[in-house]
Amino acid sequence: MADESPFFHLREKAVRDSFDVMDKKMLTPWAFFKSGNPISITNFRGDSVNYGGIEFEGSPRQVYWNRFFTPCLEDTIVQHFEESVRQCRESQYFDPRALDETATLLRKHIRAFLDKMAKLDQTLRARSHSDPVARKDVSDEVSAMNALIDSHLAAGRALIRHARPSWLEKNRWWLAAVIAAVVGGIFGSIPGFIALLR
Repeated sequence: MADESPFFHLREKAVRDSFDVMDKKMLTPWAFFKSGNPISITNFRGDSVNYGGIEFEGSPRQVYWNRFFTPCLEDTIVQHFEESVRQCRESQYFDPRALDETATLLRKHIRAFLDKMAKLDQTLRARSHSDPVARKDVSDEVSAMNALIDSHLAAGRALIRHARPSWLEKNRWWLAAVIAAVVGGIFGSIPGFIALLR
């Protein structure tokens, strides 16, 4: 990206790694659905599916598209926004670009992941290599995930905006020194000023 935040490369790696793990541990095992051997797959929430000797239609396909991956994608969005906000707060870097970058990275990887799911879905529904099966349109799933990203982006921006110290908070020691110097100059010294207050 052209004007990156200091967190860009950290966030890029973290988001990419999340989707690589999800692909390897959760999506790839579905490719063996038609192998003739039973499959057992567990998602990141601990939900398991066990299938064997059936076609990829009806309940297995519903689970694949609705119950198995969707909660994990939602959790991934929440996790990465929470991490971005935490990094901003801990470093006192309150630039919304860090959150915009997280949103852009999530959109990119979610789109690619859903496209990969659609391609695997198409393969699993085909009865043979010569069986033409239409690829599922994932635009509704992408839209739903983008809406969730947008809501977390807005919440994250509000959190870092309210966490940002005001000008007075950032400059309180400097301001106290100026006030002390002015007061000291007016009253001769701080001990003299304190004596006047008694």
